[in-house]
Parts: sequence; structure tokens; C-alpha cells
Amino acid sequence: MGDVDRPDVVVVGGGAAGHAAVTTLRGEGFDGRVVLVHGEEGEPYLRTLVDKAILQGLLTAEQAALPVPLDVELVRGRAIGLDPARRAVVLADGRELTAAAVVLATGAVPRPGPAVDRVPALAGADGGEPRVVHLHTARDAERLRALLGPDPARRTVTVLGAGFVGSETAAWLAEVGATVHLVARSRLPLAGALGTAVARAVALRHEEHLDAHLGRRVEAVTERPGGVTVRLVGGTVLESDLAVVAHGTAPAAPGTGGGVDVDARLAVPGAPGLFAAGAVAVHRDRRGRRFRTDHWDAAVAQGAHAARAVLRRLVGGPDLGPYVPDAGFSLVLHGAQVAGFGVAVPGATPEHRTLDGGGLLTELRVGGDLVAVVGLGATRELHALRRDLRRP
Repeated sequence: MGDVDRPDVVVVGGGAAGHAAVTTLRGEGFDGRVVLVHGEEGEPYLRTLVDKAILQGLLTAEQAALPVPLDVELVRGRAIGLDPARRAVVLADGRELTAAAVVLATGAVPRPGPAVDRVPALAGADGGEPRVVHLHTARDAERLRALLGPDPARRTVTVLGAGFVGSETAAWLAEVGATVHLVARSRLPLAGALGTAVARAVALRHEEHLDAHLGRRVEAVTERPGGVTVRLVGGTVLESDLAVVAHGTAPAAPGTGGGVDVDARLAVPGAPGLFAAGAVAVHRDRRGRRFRTDHWDAAVAQGAHAARAVLRRLVGGPDLGPYVPDAGFSLVLHGAQVAGFGVAVPGATPEHRTLDGGGLLTELRVGGDLVAVVGLGATRELHALRRDLRRP
């Protein structure tokens, strides 16, 4: 065992939830010793800007940095283990941090597809950079931008996955003139998050603006000198200069991987003083079904809520009650804004509306309570309904 350090609060993860936790602790006047553990290269940064700004060349990773409060200690290291009973976090270099309260905000990692796993992970087939790129970190975005070169319109790109990141990346590539193949296993990508009406409108826009292969499975991905070959089940072959993998994410708890179950106040059941927030936190709806959220705004809200729960434990702060997932998301797809608030839990009953002007709005309810709203071209209506959201 390495050196043992004993701060008052340890926050593990320098992303949205972790940054929100430490800034809330200081903003609420907590004067104890706070440590933020950051396991990535460089400074903590706004991960939501990976595909929205860094890939597009609007910002550098440095410009997207999240400033850590001066009175918060930044510890660089990867958390590889956790002892919940002792509230002890073990780092890869052997150091151990124990604290009166620990907030796990380690986020998520890319979810690989089985076909992509068979692509060699070393140098590309032509001896240069690998041409199959997972898009998750700022470094990934910088690598992909370098592969695209100064004129993306001269490139052909295959995007594997049509979730939020895959869809937004494919739409941007098409907008700047690249030839884009978009492959998704689902015939209606994002239906679980957006509802069928909005998801169908998104799918139609993909089909209008790029080469969409929806409801198709990948059989093999092969790097070759100067490019990538993607073979789909059924025999279709897609040739491109590079491929982007955006198959979604999986939660990444220290040591074990997977998610961390939390109660309505983001505390870990059976582990006093241990909390989790952001993409690593696994919630339960009123019917006991597990769900998690992987959006920036939700991570910020959860990080702040977890910090206030820490304050209640350590210094007797007010009880803010259960966390209500009312944070939002937005993305631009082929010139249209898709946005929403809340969380579309499985089994929610959808109510679809077509708005004047052609916009779409979906309300999702559980037991009559509004738990999420999603729309395309419906910004005003979405904001008006947000105040009515309830915990699912």
C-alpha cells in the first residue's frame, strides 16, 4: 500500500459532475480540504465540446478547459480501486485517499462494437495514425481533425453509431462537404431517448443528407493503406478514408467498471459518506427500473446535488430532497435543433404533437407525471414545459 492521504472530501473525476461538485462545495462556503482526482492528460475540460467545438475547430482543448478553484487540490492520477467501507480511493501509483465523504464522478468510457474490436489497435495499416477513431475525448477529436486534414470535403468518412455523438458528428461532416456513410444497428436510432416521432424525423434527415445504412449490422472493419473498409452483414462494402466509432458509452466506476447504484439523493446505499454523480451513477425510477444519464447538463446538476448532500452530512446543510432529472440536452442535425429536458425512462407513455410551423414535440409521462419533453424546432414549448417535470 502506498502513502495514505486524508482530505475532508475527495471528488474522483474531473469532468462535468466532478467540477460541479468541487465548485459547489466552495461556492456554498465549505472550508474543509477538498481534493479533485483527475485521470486524463491535460486539464479538466468541457467534454460536451468534444464533437460540438473541438472537432469542428471552433475551440482547442485548452480553450475548453474547466478552471479548478485555487483552493481545491488537483491530484493527477487514475483511480483503480475503491473501499466503500473506509471511503478509500486507490490510485494507480499506489497512493490512497481516504475522506469523510467521497463523490464518484468518473463518467463513462466508449462502448466498443465487436467488429471494431478486431481492428489492430497499434499503428495504422500504412504505418501512420490509426484510421479507426473512437470519438470520446479531446485528444480523440484532435486526432480525427488531423486525419480529416485542412479540407474535410475531400474526405469520405464512415460513422459507426447514430446516437447523439454519432449523429451530430455525421451531420457536421456532411455539412462541411465530406462524403458520409452512417451505419446504425437500429432502424430508428435515438428512439429511446427522443421518442419515435422525433427520432423518425431525425432518421429522415439523415437519409436526405448522407448515405444512411439504418438497421444494418457491421460484419468486419479492416484498416488498409490509406483507408478503412467496412463490410456490413448482407454484403454491402463501404470504403472510406477513415471511420469514426460512436457506439455510446458504458459507466466507468473505479476498479470494477460498471455503474454505481445511488438513491434519490445520490448517496450509495449501504456506504455512508459515499456519493455518485454523472454518467457513472445508476438511478432507479419509481417502478424500480435502473437508468442513467450521459448528458453534460445532467452531470453538472448531479454533481451540484451530490455536493449539497455532502454538505448536509458533514456540516448539517439543508436537505434539498430527491434529485429531479430536469436537465437538458441539445444538438443540431442538418440545420435543425433537437433538444429536450428530463429523462426518457423505459415504459414512459409518449404524447406526440405537431406544432404550427412544422416543429415536433413529445411529452413522456409515467403515471400521469411529466418526466421528459423532447422536440425538434420546439425551443419555446420545451422551456415552458420544463417547470412541470417530475422525478420518474
